[in-house]
Amino acid sequence: MVRISDAHKSFGNKTVLRGVDGEIRRGECVAVLGKNGAGKSTLLRAIASVTPLDRGRIEIAGIPAKRELPKYRAQIGYLGHASLLSETLTAWQNLYYYGRFYGIRDLDRKIDESLRSVHLHFVRDEAVRTFSRGMIRKLSIVRCMLHDPPVYLLDEPFAGLDSSSTRALIGVLAEKRRKGKAVVLVTHNLDHALDLADTIWFLNAGRIDGRVAAGSLELCELRAAYGECIEGLA
Repeated sequence: MVRISDAHKSFGNKTVLRGVDGEIRRGECVAVLGKNGAGKSTLLRAIASVTPLDRGRIEIAGIPAKRELPKYRAQIGYLGHASLLSETLTAWQNLYYYGRFYGIRDLDRKIDESLRSVHLHFVRDEAVRTFSRGMIRKLSIVRCMLHDPPVYLLDEPFAGLDSSSTRALIGVLAEKRRKGKAVVLVTHNLDHALDLADTIWFLNAGRIDGRVAAGSLELCELRAAYGECIEGLA
């Protein structure tokens, strides 16, 4: 589904990605773990085609980002640190804008269902600037899932969510995977990585220093593997 080949990226004299290779299959969730500054968000932004690579290639379903960008981006639901929402528009207006962009059919019904799924239907006509951090995060999640793409790229999706919303999102992502969607999850939370991921990548100084199958690990074993790959602890 997603194929990354020899991905390199630098910003000035700082090299952030150093020859990253990897593949995410249909219905698979890959969690990317690493320290701050390891290149996790840059890797996700590169897959999302927000940050262009200096060298290397990324494809989704055989579609190369560099040659067929509009078709490539239609395959992606991207959730970054920024909400990508207009604070002056209402919740409904923001989703309507994105829905029209992607040509979603029966858009009014889809927006209503989406807002109800995250308990934001009661503020559908209020400006986003009046929302709390958690409400903005939930609306951003709905925004990236509205067009039901085959690939989800999620950078710290649980940030700002309460425990109830976190459990709900875990359930939504599990259902997406059952339907064959691929998920790439950047997180610092090892529990979330174990709950959601099939495979865990350890990103260290722009390189993948290790890969483990999440289903074979207990939390203490993941902590030990993380320490060995990222912290250099034996």
